[in-house]
Amino acid sequence: MSFSYCVGNQAKAARIARQIVKPLDVTDVECVVSGGMKYPEEHHKLYTAIRPDYAEMERRYHDLWDRLKESIDSEEVKKMLGELSDAEIDLRGAREMAWFHLGFAAALRLMGAPPDMHVVNGGNAEPKTQLKGMCSL
Repeated sequence: MSFSYCVGNQAKAARIARQIVKPLDVTDVECVVSGGMKYPEEHHKLYTAIRPDYAEMERRYHDLWDRLKESIDSEEVKKMLGELSDAEIDLRGAREMAWFHLGFAAALRLMGAPPDMHVVNGGNAEPKTQLKGMCSL
C-alpha cells in the first residue's frame, strides 16, 4: 500500500471541506459549542475559572431574588417581576451571543483566517473593513 493511498488527495479533501462548511455561520458554531456543554457542570467550571467566587455570587443573586419575591404582596407586582426576569434572560442571551460572535471573529482574525471566509463577513459582497494595520477583516 502506498503512502498516497493512505493520505489521498489532500487538496481535493480541503476543497470539499470548504464547500461543506461554507453555509455555516458563527451562530451555528455557537449552538454546537453551547449545546455540547454539560449544563450546569461545565458552565460553572468555566465561570469559576473567570471568577473563583462565581458560585457564591450566584447563590447571593438567587437569595436576593427569592427574598424580593417573598416581600411582595401584590399579585400584579409579582407578575411584573416575572416579566422582568424573562426580559433579563432574553437580554443576557442576546449579549452572550454577541460576545461569542465577537470572540469568534477575533479568533479567526488572530489565526490569520482568509478575509473572504463566510463566517467572518456573513457572505457579504461589500468591501471588507480596513483595520489600522491595513489588513482586511
